[in-house]
Amino acid sequence: MHQIPVNCYVCGSSNDREFLQLVRRANDGSGGNYRVAQCRDCGFLFINPRPTPDGLTELYAKHIAYFRDDYEPLSREMPVLTRVLGDIRQFVSAGSILEVGCGRGELLEIARQAGFQVFGCDLQPSPSLDPRIPVHLGDLESSALPPHSFDCIVMRNTLEHLFDPRKELQMCGRLLKPGGFLYLKVPNGAYEHGWRCRFMLGKPHVFGPPWHLNYFTQHTLSRLLIQNGFEVADWLIESPTPDPNLVRNAFQQTAVAAFRAARFLTRGAMFPKPLLTTIARKLPVPHVADQDSSFAMHTASGKS
Repeated sequence: MHQIPVNCYVCGSSNDREFLQLVRRANDGSGGNYRVAQCRDCGFLFINPRPTPDGLTELYAKHIAYFRDDYEPLSREMPVLTRVLGDIRQFVSAGSILEVGCGRGELLEIARQAGFQVFGCDLQPSPSLDPRIPVHLGDLESSALPPHSFDCIVMRNTLEHLFDPRKELQMCGRLLKPGGFLYLKVPNGAYEHGWRCRFMLGKPHVFGPPWHLNYFTQHTLSRLLIQNGFEVADWLIESPTPDPNLVRNAFQQTAVAAFRAARFLTRGAMFPKPLLTTIARKLPVPHVADQDSSFAMHTASGKS
């Protein structure tokens, strides 16, 4: 697969170092040599060089596993999505929701039943999608949606896959109404390598190019959001889909309960974040000159 070099999408620097070299052997077009780079200026981990946007679109067109019910059966996923909508409603009680990477559309269906106006965006059509839910097939940039159309935009397990995450957040800012909210969930890169990864998963790393191209930490994700006109309103804990394996599921649920207890006891100041789940508010006017001081203020509570 053809790859091209990029600059750091968090700070724009072209100064990076090789963090890890990976070889993926596969016959589905995803095989090849991949370089995990680390920005020397801000620490962001990302695949550089990386497959082109057209190459990624072609790659995903061949893989539709996540549209199948056996990928994450609805019976196990529904309680998770119900709680996601509950978290969103703490900030957006009514109005319009856009989900980027909507897949089978279950979250949008729950939101529609709760009275929200809903719209989806995905690269592929899903045969399970409710025909009453309008969906743009393609990337967000090609959707031609008018500015200030939505009260909330949802991106779960999407930003880590995208060629240019900075452009995606800029698009979200354009489409959100003033004061609108972004619900964003990505894996925490700090748990995808090193001692945390060894402790939780028994592996030295779980980097997964070309599917995952961007490896955010709380520090780098906060900085990227602030630089693109958002402020973090809150960090949340999204429950994982129940695992059919009873032992793994018991471990997951116990861990989530412990994380929630830590969040409650510290009033949200400190708790483990294997998944970075945040509600971010669109700022009325981005203050470019004040980004550094604003970033310092929003990260004063520490890193995870």
